[in-house]
Amino acid sequence: CVPLFAVDETARVVGVAHCGWRGIAAGIVENFAETLGTLTRDRCPQAIDVTCAEGAIFLIGASIGACCYEVGEDLLKAFKPDEVAECGAAEGGRTTFDLKKLVRRRLIQQGIDRHAIFTDNTCTSCRSDELCSYRAGGDTCGRMFSFAVLM
Repeated sequence: CVPLFAVDETARVVGVAHCGWRGIAAGIVENFAETLGTLTRDRCPQAIDVTCAEGAIFLIGASIGACCYEVGEDLLKAFKPDEVAECGAAEGGRTTFDLKKLVRRRLIQQGIDRHAIFTDNTCTSCRSDELCSYRAGGDTCGRMFSFAVLM
């Protein structure tokens, strides 16, 4: 799953979302951006942008990368053909998918400036010696948690 963070220092709003593929397919990214926009407008009425205030920054956190995220037909059928074409890859009898790229794509489609979106490209499966990955370690892997704080 992909952790998604948003911080708008002007409006003093933060948010964190846990984006698994089923949640992404159901619209969690769009709902997250819309909710942030609503909170921003409520706290900072001078915000002009419909989605978020000028200073909002988004971070797509460390998660399994396209290199290790092998998927099946159920996942591929959950997304639009153009999303599958852009974020999926088939090679050597296996199909992989880039959830981080899909989250970024959906944020941009929501009107988020691409320069305000940062992606941690760390693959938790490749780095399972330091990070937790259910795909790499199964039930015995540890757990990771994420949070955002305004100072």
